Amino acid sequence: MIPTLVTNNSAPFHALNRIWISGDTSMFSSDMMQLDTQMTQAAILHTFVGGATRAHSWGSGWLNGAVTSLASNAGPADPRDPNYQRIVAYGLRNPRRVAFRPGTSELWVGDIGWTNYEEINRVANTADGVVENFGWPCSEGSGSTNYSSAGLHLCDPVVTPPPSVTLPFFAYRHDQAVVSGDACGTTGGAISGLTFYNGGNYPSLYQGALFFADASRNCIWSMVPGADGLPDPATRAIFVAGAANPYDLKTGLNGDLFYVDNAGGNIRRIQYDPTTLAVYITAPIPNSMLTNIVTINTWTSSNVSSVQFQLDGNNIGSPVTTAPYTLSWNTRTATNGGHILTAVARDTAGHTATSSPIPLSVSNTTIPIVYVQSASNTNNAAATTISQAFSASNTAGNLIVVAISWDLNTSVTCSDSRGNTYTVARTLYDSMNNQSLAICFAANIAAGSNTVTATFGSSAGYRRLLIHEYGGAIAVNALDVIASNMANGTTGTNAITSTAATTTAPGDLIFGAVMDDSGVNDISAGTGFVQRQSVNNKD
Repeated sequence: MIPTLVTNNSAPFHALNRIWISGDTSMFSSDMMQLDTQMTQAAILHTFVGGATRAHSWGSGWLNGAVTSLASNAGPADPRDPNYQRIVAYGLRNPRRVAFRPGTSELWVGDIGWTNYEEINRVANTADGVVENFGWPCSEGSGSTNYSSAGLHLCDPVVTPPPSVTLPFFAYRHDQAVVSGDACGTTGGAISGLTFYNGGNYPSLYQGALFFADASRNCIWSMVPGADGLPDPATRAIFVAGAANPYDLKTGLNGDLFYVDNAGGNIRRIQYDPTTLAVYITAPIPNSMLTNIVTINTWTSSNVSSVQFQLDGNNIGSPVTTAPYTLSWNTRTATNGGHILTAVARDTAGHTATSSPIPLSVSNTTIPIVYVQSASNTNNAAATTISQAFSASNTAGNLIVVAISWDLNTSVTCSDSRGNTYTVARTLYDSMNNQSLAICFAANIAAGSNTVTATFGSSAGYRRLLIHEYGGAIAVNALDVIASNMANGTTGTNAITSTAATTTAPGDLIFGAVMDDSGVNDISAGTGFVQRQSVNNKD
């Protein structure tokens, strides 16, 4: 077809075009040589480079794999707009599939790689006059190709592409998984389709998502939009594992995905059944580095009744039974290093579905909790408050723990002169002796001199206030577990114990406050504990 066009319509080629003919070893054919011969006979200016090794530089203008737009009615009298022949991008090895992101002028290109990478490239605006160079043949992915070291001056040898090259929007190596645990293989690759979902029957989670396929790995993945509206590579997830040689990918009726089954000669449709049980982890995103407390968020189908989160196949706490099925997770309960997070959804009939795996890393610095300072105040007279200052300034980020006792069954709150926020961890009231005991704390405190105040709901006597500062505690959700007991004279001397509690992270600070209502028994710390303060060593 092209040779016929050349033979019959050589004049416009003379006037308006320069043609490059090229090809890789796998793409080179006799048709190219025939085209070169016919164009030479027609005296049409062109460049012809044959074979697998070609000596060009970055600035040569070589357009191997260029994305172009050609007028369909080329002829001697064709007054073509120059924009018809505009090149919008080059430096692409084999741009087999392209798609426009709906509502934009962005052109997305699936470029089949050579030895190392498969690429998804983005032309940000096809109408802006900028011609993006995606680096081939001198680079693919984020590194150089073998051409850069062949000694042929094809490219000035580079380890990474120069600044003039636009790096891929996303690339995956032939020897690595697209998503950890996707079961799609890590031996080769051939990106074979990409399309955008712009509404239909799929869950709202996928609105604006990019789907891409690999015919070599027989898989289809999704990439949902990030905060900027663009597909976020960090959100990539397996969509269909074990697809049937997906050779192209399109959205069609009802927004459903359709793909060409190249091996079987079929057109396959991927439909969403709203009765299907489904769960998807939306945060944290894959490959996140996590520390301290994080929130796990999910999208679930409407028929989910509970979600059990799992790390490396082991349950994290109990199932969450209330939508939107989120979990506050203390990552210090996990070892530092790589892990796989999943969510198992369950319906009322007992059916289950498991989310795509989320690879992540935990990195918590083990900082021992250290005692800094303490102070106390006591007053038997009735009043509504009691205060005590630290002798030295507090250090920013530290933890303050306060023990308070008083008579009467009235409430207590804690505050200080630095404006730190306090939480009352536990309050106990002994009705037999009309005495109360409480512990409150403030995490991630402000620096500076500080006075702590306990305020009672009504005037109370026998007020005791013992304040403590510790370093090394986490800044948020500092309280792990609570245990308490009220003996009321039912236990022997030196035998008062709390109820049992199980900590969820190593290195916790265990803080205990003890009061003898009668004020007659000596109090000493239990085994493994250090006594920091006492009031007359009794109450």
